[in-house]
Amino acid sequence: MLCSKKHKIYPLQLTKRIYIWIILLITLAVIALTVLNERNTLNALNIIMVGFIVLVMLIFLTWHLLKRVEEELDTFTKAVLQDDVQFRTHTLPELRPLLYNVRKYTRELEDINQRLNSEIARRQLTEEELDHFFNLSLDILCIIGFDGYIKRVNPAFQRLLGYDRDGLTGRRLRDFVYPEDGDSTFRQIEKLGSGSHITHFENRLVCKDGALKWISWNAVPVTGRGIFYAVGRDISEQKRTEQVLAEQTRFLELVFKHTHTGLAIMDRNFNFIRVNEVYASYDKRDSSQFPGHNHFEFYPDDEVRAIFEKVVLSKEPFQVKARPFIYPHHPERGVTYWDWFLVPVLDAAGEVELLIFSLNNVTDQKRAEESLRRSEDQLRLITDALPVMIAYVDAGETYRYNNKMYEEWFGQDRSEMYGKHIKEVLGETYETIREHVAKALAGEQVTFEYILHRKGEPCYVRTTYIPHRGEEGKVQGFFAKVTDITEQKQLEKDLVRYEKMNLVGQMAAGVAHEIRNPMTTVYGFLQLFCLKQEFSSYRHYFKLMLEELNRANNIIGEFLSLAKSKPIYLKKENLNVIIESLLPLLQASAMHADKYIEVELGEIPEVCLNDNEIRQLILNLVRNGLEAMEPGGRLTVTTFREGEEIVLAVKDEGKGIDSEILEHIGMPFFTTKKKGTGLGLAVCYSIAQRHKAVIKIDTGPAGTIFFVRFKSDIADHEKSMGIA
Repeated sequence: MLCSKKHKIYPLQLTKRIYIWIILLITLAVIALTVLNERNTLNALNIIMVGFIVLVMLIFLTWHLLKRVEEELDTFTKAVLQDDVQFRTHTLPELRPLLYNVRKYTRELEDINQRLNSEIARRQLTEEELDHFFNLSLDILCIIGFDGYIKRVNPAFQRLLGYDRDGLTGRRLRDFVYPEDGDSTFRQIEKLGSGSHITHFENRLVCKDGALKWISWNAVPVTGRGIFYAVGRDISEQKRTEQVLAEQTRFLELVFKHTHTGLAIMDRNFNFIRVNEVYASYDKRDSSQFPGHNHFEFYPDDEVRAIFEKVVLSKEPFQVKARPFIYPHHPERGVTYWDWFLVPVLDAAGEVELLIFSLNNVTDQKRAEESLRRSEDQLRLITDALPVMIAYVDAGETYRYNNKMYEEWFGQDRSEMYGKHIKEVLGETYETIREHVAKALAGEQVTFEYILHRKGEPCYVRTTYIPHRGEEGKVQGFFAKVTDITEQKQLEKDLVRYEKMNLVGQMAAGVAHEIRNPMTTVYGFLQLFCLKQEFSSYRHYFKLMLEELNRANNIIGEFLSLAKSKPIYLKKENLNVIIESLLPLLQASAMHADKYIEVELGEIPEVCLNDNEIRQLILNLVRNGLEAMEPGGRLTVTTFREGEEIVLAVKDEGKGIDSEILEHIGMPFFTTKKKGTGLGLAVCYSIAQRHKAVIKIDTGPAGTIFFVRFKSDIADHEKSMGIA
């Protein structure tokens, strides 16, 4: 363009002003030279005035001339710009070539200007898009100079390292590179400076919080500008995964090489890919001899092949325990036993790609188990034959072994007891033995006695716990030996009772004669006095004295019944016959006390008895039972056969016998009655002893049962004949 309308400044105006100034300066210079050469002041002033007038005129003429020229040029310019054809043709024909070129160049300039504006707009749009990509990229983007200084980073870079933009731009990349990676990083920058591209270069950057990030870089240099563009991706998680995978691979390799289990890797067609040395040693081969061969080439077995094929089809693992196998090329090894496990490995499509076959030779273990089983069978035969309970309890207080006596005692099969805690088997009794169990597991051998119930019956047992120590001396459990000493305890009690009764009997035998003779004399005179009329007023006193003498005589008789040396005569009799003969007397005694007696007599064989002593035993037991009950109570006398014994049972409905009293039952002179002598039950025990019978007591809040158990001669005979 030739002018700018905005500021109203034309090139011609500038030229006009320059011309005026030049004329002014020239005129002033001429006047000045003339004045300097004129000596007369007046002439000088005249010259100045004339010169000034001339100057003004020259300026005015010049100004006017230039103004006309400016107007013409302005009109010309407008015509050119407005493409005024008439003006170009008629007004200025001599400028036609010039105007044509001006118009041509003007159009070219306008076209260039338009393309330039389009290119500028396109580049601005591209720059905006690149800025969006730069800022929104999840990868880290940066521009770095060859001098190592950061020019620009994207937000992803900022987020990764934890810095804002100002904290990164203008700083050296070295400030953020992990020191161990510094040299390798700057060798890569040097390569970029020489124009080389880099791809997949990895290093570590240090975050603001001190964390390390692994970055994989691709970079392109711009050598003309001394910079390079770099794209990085955070591969920290990948590195951690690779590290874990590498450790797992190393671990698996160590396991594969050093495990005591034979391992083989096969393809889905059972061809060996790799085996470890243990697997190869089982067949006395080298591991290099297996790859390229099929499993069933070495070990043909249709049944095993069917199992392998089933694993491939079902994609489910298969396990075998102690499977027998005979080596076809080593038959001298005999039958061997193997635990093996076949596991399919699936590919991405879910199909079987590989098979992992693990193998353990358990031949020695199997043979040892067989030997141990035979030993256990022998041990079980021995322990089952013992009349004591034998068990082994581990450190967790659970049963690991028990013999047959344990089964009979607790009514549980040994398989049921195996693995049970002691408390589950003993119940509340466990609290009684807990302290002794703790001592045994602490390594101390203990022996103690306590009451253990068997089928509801209390029994005395003597128990010994023997600690079992392992190879390192640590207690692993203890052996328990439990002996039923109920009969022994009863024998001890009976022995004490019999010794006391024997002592009393000996005393009675020694003094009975000396006491009875004076008593007989006194008894006779008292009877005589009762007949005398003059003593009739004292007759009731005499009768009282006679009753007391009779009572004393009965006591002496009971003393004599306790005498062990007293001979008795036994003969075969039926216990039921004796009870039936006593029944009227027993019922009369019961009715007198407002009580009742029931008799339930079973079928029993005859036994050797002394009629008089058995009558005395029955009368004593029945009278004690009646005295133990309140009016309206019912006493039951029963006989029955139990195994090889004939049993007499006398059951009352009293309040039962306290445990403190029960311990002393049958001891001579022990009584809880106000007028008792303490000899009634003592006599019963003495009679039972002479008949080789045993008295047992079962007592509770609902009453008491006295059991008198006689040995049956008939049962012994039947047993000897093989009938019973």
